[in-house]
Amino acid sequence: MVFKTRTSNLSLLPDFAQISLVLILCFALCNSGAAENGKIVGGHEAPKNGYPSAVPLYYLAYPGCAATIVHQEWLVSAAHCVSGTVGHHTFTAGDHNLAIREDTEQNVTAIEAYAHKQFNRSTFHNDIALFKISPPLQLNKYVQKAVMPSPDFNPKGIATPVGWGATENQSISVVLMEVDVPLITNEECREAYPEKIFDSSICAVAIEGGKDACKGDSGGPLYFKQDGKQILIGIVSNGRGCGNKKYPGVYTRVSKFLGWMKEITGIDFTAPGDNSRGKVGTGGNRKGKIITILAESVCNQYQQYLKDKKILTPVKKMPQSSRTKPGWLVWKKCSARSCNSFKFVH
Repeated sequence: MVFKTRTSNLSLLPDFAQISLVLILCFALCNSGAAENGKIVGGHEAPKNGYPSAVPLYYLAYPGCAATIVHQEWLVSAAHCVSGTVGHHTFTAGDHNLAIREDTEQNVTAIEAYAHKQFNRSTFHNDIALFKISPPLQLNKYVQKAVMPSPDFNPKGIATPVGWGATENQSISVVLMEVDVPLITNEECREAYPEKIFDSSICAVAIEGGKDACKGDSGGPLYFKQDGKQILIGIVSNGRGCGNKKYPGVYTRVSKFLGWMKEITGIDFTAPGDNSRGKVGTGGNRKGKIITILAESVCNQYQQYLKDKKILTPVKKMPQSSRTKPGWLVWKKCSARSCNSFKFVH
């Protein structure tokens, strides 16, 4: 059985071939109307900015995968989308049409990449990865964090994968596409893939066929819509072909990896829709907590902190610096006196 990812084979090409392919792709996107008329298999164009947490993932400027915003500094994707040099992975948040520049876009670059250490390329077990990005995203109407599932969330019904991947005519879509697909049980999914479905998998397939994520959608989100929220329940992983009713689309079940995500980022994702309680600016297994207080009165506020053992408000984001150490506050200036870096005890 041929078991394919939902990504391109770009990473298998030598650098010069990748560059040539990028030039060909750019020419095709800018000069051909065919791609714009295609659809994610069986789907249709998504509303503009209708999925503000979905972002295209580029490797050496080629859009071969996708990712989802889970924090201002973190994106989640598929492990098989991590390739080569970390800094060659770039993302455009707030994007809808890949062929034109939109004023809602924010371009960021990966500065750290964490593919799950137990990812199996044969079975696609643990097909999940995290990217730390720079600069941090500015959240707004067009760029938002995904609503996260609870650890025991077990959705039933219709789910929606979105992406810029291959369409019915096998061309890449320049606009974000969506399709509604019924979820099925893992037991049903194992009938198609006896040895490749795990508790950390989630499957979806249309009885009539012809609806699916496809090549280029890898790493992108599978949403479950509930009470007006788009809950991130899956990550596009693999399958056999695209839109074949005998072979469901297989996704990584996000709820099974919330603990792993916390280990990497230091952020608690267990509350649906609330991942703001984590350690801003931390990465890897670092547990430090970085809080930045208004610099105009930092000296007085620090003295007050020592007295009350309580961080004062207002609080601002961490200064943008890849050299900032977890647990330390870095100040560029103080109005009253010179303030060196100091550490909060927590």
